[in-house]
Amino acid sequence: MIVFWFGPQPQWPNTNQIGAFNGVNTNIGIDTGIIMVTAPATDALVGGNATGPGGPMTDAQLQALQQQMGISGGLFSIARIEFDFISYADSLEFEYVFASKEYQSFTCTAFNDVFGFFLTGPGINGTPANQVTTQNIALIPGTNIPVAINTLNGGAPTGGGSASICLAANPNFVAHSIYFNNAPTGTSYNGATKPLKAVASVQCGNYYRIKLAIANVSDNALNSAVFLRANSFKVPKLEMYHTGNSPGYLNKGDTISESCGAFPIVFKRTFNTQIPLTIKFNTGGTAVAGTDYVALPDSFVIAAGKVYDTLWVTPINNKIPQQPRLLSFNTYYAWSPCYQYPLDTVRIWIRDPKPMNAGILNKSGYDTVYCPGDSIQLEVLMTGGEGSTFGWWFDNDTNKSRFFVVLHDTTLYYYVTDSCYSDTLLLSKTLYANMDNQINIETLDYGICQGEKIQIEANFTGDKPPFTYGWQGGFPQDTRMTVQPSDTTVYYFTVTDACGNIKVDSTIVYVYPEPEAAFRAEQISFVELAVQMFNNSKNATSYSWDFGDGKTSILPNPKHIYSAPGSYTITLVVSNEFGCQDTLRRNINVQRDFLIYIPNSFTPNGDGKNDVFQVIAEGIEGYQIQIFNRWGQMVFESDDITKSWDGKYIGQDAPQGLYLYKILISLKNDVKEERSGTIHLIR
Repeated sequence: MIVFWFGPQPQWPNTNQIGAFNGVNTNIGIDTGIIMVTAPATDALVGGNATGPGGPMTDAQLQALQQQMGISGGLFSIARIEFDFISYADSLEFEYVFASKEYQSFTCTAFNDVFGFFLTGPGINGTPANQVTTQNIALIPGTNIPVAINTLNGGAPTGGGSASICLAANPNFVAHSIYFNNAPTGTSYNGATKPLKAVASVQCGNYYRIKLAIANVSDNALNSAVFLRANSFKVPKLEMYHTGNSPGYLNKGDTISESCGAFPIVFKRTFNTQIPLTIKFNTGGTAVAGTDYVALPDSFVIAAGKVYDTLWVTPINNKIPQQPRLLSFNTYYAWSPCYQYPLDTVRIWIRDPKPMNAGILNKSGYDTVYCPGDSIQLEVLMTGGEGSTFGWWFDNDTNKSRFFVVLHDTTLYYYVTDSCYSDTLLLSKTLYANMDNQINIETLDYGICQGEKIQIEANFTGDKPPFTYGWQGGFPQDTRMTVQPSDTTVYYFTVTDACGNIKVDSTIVYVYPEPEAAFRAEQISFVELAVQMFNNSKNATSYSWDFGDGKTSILPNPKHIYSAPGSYTITLVVSNEFGCQDTLRRNINVQRDFLIYIPNSFTPNGDGKNDVFQVIAEGIEGYQIQIFNRWGQMVFESDDITKSWDGKYIGQDAPQGLYLYKILISLKNDVKEERSGTIHLIR
């Protein structure tokens, strides 16, 4: 901080307590202005420890503030600035900061250093216009409480002070700590308010007196100060400015585009806002009304109660290439009943729209995808236009660079405009999809018999190699597979091309029902060695017999005559309509034999039924029978098969009982057969 005092000089007050300051390197919030100190002004510098003229002194208005805050200590080292002025507005304001060395040690104590801005005149803050009053306008914002050590601080007592003292001065002193700076830098003071405004409503055109005063309280130690912002005690002001209609206007000067629509000229006033303000102006420059812009009125009124209002100027996009044209606004009358505002001029250049250029770049390098569903990257390039140029795709996506999935031939659209929506370009790009995705598979169906193996095979062609293929359950990349199903089964062959297209075909392997071979062989003649085949096979349509002696037959139930007795293996192979076979082998012992019937009992009682023991035979060459009783006596003998035993022995009835017989039979080829057994004679 830099501080110098004004006096003693003829044109300045004869005091070293008032000076000028530069607070750029501080954090008090005011760059330059006037400082009032309860000591020499240099006390505000870092390390400053000056002492004021002392006291006690008197000041009725400061003492009244003390009483309002419940403090009655004496006043020391008073500093004052007092002057008269005529108000050219309906209100006044200026900015200030109050600072003190009391804050860290004597908050909420009797050392309540005090200051005030005492405004005297008629109609202050709503009092009657003909009534002169004096009011302190150094107040905590939104209250009638004066700013002082005990009313605005860090929100807590220091140095053993009592909160009750601060509460008596300001019941809301804790909440009002939001306006306090507890660590000011670049100055000797250990506490300060944030920048505050002293504000009052006044009567326009009347005379007023203001007194700015500050004093130490109760002793002459630990000084306080008020910083007053330079140029904040202002006369009314009328500002005329425009924001332009081109984006980024502040970086482009006072230039607007024909294509960006209306732009505002803002008229803003300070003070006197409760009365209307009439502003008259004329236009000039090279811009022509009706050609370059819509004609304007020659006056403008800011209504009562409004701080600012806007005049809209609408450029005309005449599509004529031209150099920028100047349009100037010159106020020549701006008057209110209280004040004649300074005149002003605004200069604006109207230019032609900036053309837009845009195109779509194919970053993938190709516009046809090999596989539907593949992507192509497109990027939109844009230049020119007003402000920023931007756009959106047909689906409202605003990304300039995108990947598009191409499922079929399609045309994509991108809309381009600028910040002023002055023009719209429609870009398009057509992308294509290779739709050749045929896969053809050829397979055959097969038929096998139970237990057989077979190799199945598929052949295929396609448009999008390379291919992945194979049989379900088989090896990959193999068109063949050997199978041995037990039942009719469907086998699937799958081909997938490079684009993920899948084709499936199937082969059916039919497992035919098996025939079942079954038969029995029975020798039906022991003389001619004839054997009859009894076939009870199932599901058979053809038969093949092998009789084991080199002879065969295809009859269902053949009769076969063997040339010689012996043991033979008869084989039957049966087939069905599908060519499936079953084989059955049986062994048979073929005998050359005769037929003989030997009863095991008879009843020789003369009733004509079973009265004799008669052997019956067929196929024999010779016959001899002997019958013996239990004692070995032969009771009957004959070599004539037609003769029977009547149960008599030596002319007498043989007794009932068991008898032994022995029969000797002569067959062909000098073959002899013997039979023996018992017979039961029953009486």
